Amino acid sequence: MRQRAERELSSLQEIAEQEYKNVCVSLMHLMSLFFSFLGRGLSQCRQKKLPSIPNSSSFIVPDIYTIYYLDRDRLLLHDSENPSFQFNSSDNIQPSGRILIWSSDIQLHLLFNSERLHMDGTFSSSPAHFDQVFIIQAIHHGSCVPVVHSLLPDRKTSNYLYLFNILFDQAKKFNKKLDPVHIMTDFEPGLTKAILIQFSEKTIQKGCFFHFCQSIYRHVQSLGLSSSYMNNLMIRNVIKQAMALALVPPSHVQVLFNELGQELNDDEREEISGLLQYFNSH
Repeated sequence: MRQRAERELSSLQEIAEQEYKNVCVSLMHLMSLFFSFLGRGLSQCRQKKLPSIPNSSSFIVPDIYTIYYLDRDRLLLHDSENPSFQFNSSDNIQPSGRILIWSSDIQLHLLFNSERLHMDGTFSSSPAHFDQVFIIQAIHHGSCVPVVHSLLPDRKTSNYLYLFNILFDQAKKFNKKLDPVHIMTDFEPGLTKAILIQFSEKTIQKGCFFHFCQSIYRHVQSLGLSSSYMNNLMIRNVIKQAMALALVPPSHVQVLFNELGQELNDDEREEISGLLQYFNSH
């Protein structure tokens, strides 16, 4: 297990489970093993072999992160600061910093063949010197499958445009088109603008309901309404009704929005007026 932990990039849990299956170990013996201690030991073994964390965004990507360790196929699709990854954009769009993109040929085929894509960025788990890990998922046999992983320097529209240009260029090389029917995203302004610019009118962009509710509640917090949301049942119901408008037919939204808060007293309506103005303006 230690040798595999040092040599491979599979999850440590997956390595341990596979190795246990390969040996004859009784159930009682497995139950007596200190899995947490074993996990720490494997983590230490792997850490010794991994490259140190770079001091800036200008670093050479180690080979273990450029190819798939099982079949040695290419995995790193593009590095905006590496001259070997030549890319001439017809609209001369340049990123605001370094962009790294990973996707295998198999993943690209799934991307180009999927009519529905999901795009989302995560910021808390982003490595140092990058703003976000941006992931594109395709639908394959009814399940979301990650097909593109990228590191972006910030959330500017130009970075998303640059990433999409790379993918459009790859589609041409595969004699394919990147022309999904639906794209679901969060409500990141730079991303939504880039999709409107780059994709055809055929593509319908939809906002994720989870991120929609999250965005509303963040504004609830910014307006100092958290206490009222928790303690005032009437105000909480109105805010939840506002969130639920995303689930009703578009033709009914305006009518139902105008009815929000009618059961509140004057003080309560005044308290949530800022939230309703924010909701209406977006």
